Amino acid sequence: MVDRRGTARAFAVAGVIALGTTMAMPAAHAQDTEGVEDREQSESRLATTELTIDQKQTDRFIVRYKDNSETPQDRQTATNSAGDQVGVDVDEVRSRPDGTVVVSVDKVLEPAESQEFMDQMTATGNVDYIEPDTIMTAFAANDEFYNLQWPFHGPNGGRVEEAWEASPTRGDGVTVAVVDSGYAAHPDLDANVVAGYDFVSDPQAARDGNGRDNNPTDEGDWYAAYQCGNNPHAAVSSWHGTHVAGTIAAQADNGMGVAGVAPNAKVQPLRALAACGGYTSDIADAIMWASGANIQQVPRNNTPAQVINLSLGGNGRCSRTYQSAIDTARQNGATVVVAAGNERQNAANVQPANCEGVITVGASGETGNVASYSNFGDRVDVTAPGGDFQRDRGVLSTLNSGETRQGRPNYAYYQGTSMATPFVSGVIANMLAVDPSLSPDRIERIIKDTARPMNCQYGCGAGLIDGGAAVRSVAGNAPAPVQPAPEPEPVEAPLPNDEQREIGLPVPPEESERDADDDRPRRWTPWDLLGGNPDGEEEAAPAPREAPERRWSPYDLLNGYNQTANQTESEPTARWWKPWTWL
Repeated sequence: MVDRRGTARAFAVAGVIALGTTMAMPAAHAQDTEGVEDREQSESRLATTELTIDQKQTDRFIVRYKDNSETPQDRQTATNSAGDQVGVDVDEVRSRPDGTVVVSVDKVLEPAESQEFMDQMTATGNVDYIEPDTIMTAFAANDEFYNLQWPFHGPNGGRVEEAWEASPTRGDGVTVAVVDSGYAAHPDLDANVVAGYDFVSDPQAARDGNGRDNNPTDEGDWYAAYQCGNNPHAAVSSWHGTHVAGTIAAQADNGMGVAGVAPNAKVQPLRALAACGGYTSDIADAIMWASGANIQQVPRNNTPAQVINLSLGGNGRCSRTYQSAIDTARQNGATVVVAAGNERQNAANVQPANCEGVITVGASGETGNVASYSNFGDRVDVTAPGGDFQRDRGVLSTLNSGETRQGRPNYAYYQGTSMATPFVSGVIANMLAVDPSLSPDRIERIIKDTARPMNCQYGCGAGLIDGGAAVRSVAGNAPAPVQPAPEPEPVEAPLPNDEQREIGLPVPPEESERDADDDRPRRWTPWDLLGGNPDGEEEAAPAPREAPERRWSPYDLLNGYNQTANQTESEPTARWWKPWTWL
């Protein structure tokens, strides 16, 4: 398998666990914070930095040939000549619906080699433009403090209950496409899932043996050390797409699990991210197909989406391929919502967050302040709850317990702009349930006009999303007077050790017991909250992993999940323990 180093990524971090190559990756791949600049320095530096091509290794390119050179012979002449100059063999992978062609080379090129190859292609005179087919990754948050759960609806949340009052159908009749890592079946979400598609074109990365097909099942995005470029850490599967989908449309009032922002909407899983991320061309095809556009050798989408969620991205200018796909989606009436990213940098340097015609979303924590990891700047349109483990808690949603392949359905806290983005997508679904004729431009204007002010020095868009005010505006009701977000409240302190014992929690070892040289994060799944250790017997925690993340499976904290006699094996069994962790 070719070692991928140019990828786009997903933006999130986890509290069971979790969350950018030129591939796009999901939220479960936490980033090392070592050497991160403070926000003010980062803002200053990035504002004066002009990015050219994403400085990543890659083995694929997207080419638009000139009108007079579109015959196979002309294309072969151009590619053979350029390939000979760089010392690679070049093959056409496929033609794309916008008239471009994906070509591959027989080895992974370093950034300088990629630039030389593109220069040689352009010099043939047959090429209009060429750009790297970079790999995108789901945005993984970089904060690993996993504290107690915060309520799904809080004073600094998105006022979802008010949105439900203004839109009693709660998103009914609206489809939201989730372009991500695919979908892991979950009893709290299955009823709201419509047919999707697997756009991962690389059969090896897809892990299903056949590349593109009509099965968007998440096959797991785990990877070994150094499998994804120069990353020395291994990682477990994130099930990022399932977590995002649950935030949008997990069922409500069903006696189990969590509720989605638009619990009667449908989600359409479109798999474009796999191990190490996903290619820009695959993601762009998924965006277009989601909106109803025809894609060669892909069946027509019979349930086109009105909203397209992209909790993914990578560094670089907005590529023409992304912009073309987004323009097509908008022409078909779809609103595209994109994560700003989790690197504490200017979102102007992250694609597709920096593309035109999208709603770019930053993240806030439970206190109502911008999250410590969130990207910022003029490209951010609005901020939404994404959690902040450094200060408070993350976002609880649907997940899977498997570390590589799928295991049992469960729930997990994640943090990241990957979690904030589906929050906005869910609010838009509630708006469209009230008025299906809303255009993407009108939706963006309402989202911005109804947002609440928030304290943000470096650019958080119009403010903190107000779902109730946005839906009331669409319903024709006068929006409630805009009120500043409440003053931040103190973060709830962890329970004392004796209280932890009373509710069945093992007591964390004293910090002094840790190896002073061991700075790796500790990560495990405490006592299988989906059906293990019923007697509360003390068990040894697994050894720390190399992956910079940790996961546990919290029980349902909204509607009970109380165990019943007729409970089936597929249903999680709740034991009322509070998860804990330490670094």
